[in-house]
Amino acid sequence: MERNFKPLQKSKILWTRNFTRRRVNSVKSVERQFPQPIQRVGLLSMRAIFIIVCCVFLSGCSFLNMFKGPNDFYRHYEASILKDGIDEDIQEEIRKDVPNGYRTKPYSREVWNEYWNSRINDLYDLGKTPATKAYKGPSGPEFISYIFKTRKTNGLPELVIEERNRDKIP
Repeated sequence: MERNFKPLQKSKILWTRNFTRRRVNSVKSVERQFPQPIQRVGLLSMRAIFIIVCCVFLSGCSFLNMFKGPNDFYRHYEASILKDGIDEDIQEEIRKDVPNGYRTKPYSREVWNEYWNSRINDLYDLGKTPATKAYKGPSGPEFISYIFKTRKTNGLPELVIEERNRDKIP
């Protein structure tokens, strides 16, 4: 029995003697295997990259729209909306509907003449005013000539042009 007891005592003594050294060595060996500062930075950067990638995928194309700027609408979309609006107005005139802004009045040629004259007046300065300086589509006179050509191809009568618009007709 003493035989078994002495090695335990020796190992206990060695163990207690080397406890602090062994602890330091264990921390150093862990640091050698997993260096804490590099590992933390690696985990944080991997988490950050993962979160950014998830946000980009979840946001879809709207993420790219953040970089376009406030005047992107006038550069790329305003022209098609204006053209579609002109086409819709011509179709309303063909159906003998009343134009927008004149819904309280009954249908008549004078109402449509008044509407197209106000539209010509508004379209002429397109892209020239400070509010629409970012606009990059067709010019106002091009839209005005488009109105006249489209009305003519659809068999609508000629417009009576007001005095304020006589110099704005191309």
